[in-house]
Amino acid sequence: MPTLVLWGESDQIGTPAYAAAFLDAQFQIIERAGHLPQIEQPSATFALIDNFLESQVQRGAELPSGSTVR
Repeated sequence: MPTLVLWGESDQIGTPAYAAAFLDAQFQIIERAGHLPQIEQPSATFALIDNFLESQVQRGAELPSGSTVR
């Protein structure tokens, strides 16, 4: 399964170059967020996660045990 890398556009701790370390990664920037987009922009963060997982299910990928897609 590809990797989803989410990045807060104002993140001052890491750099987007970090995403290059993941082969086959999908890189998404979350606007108006820093290092903790899941706290700073939860709706945007979880919408991207939900969309990513749904796209993987549609491609026939199996999610880890216990995972669900809304």
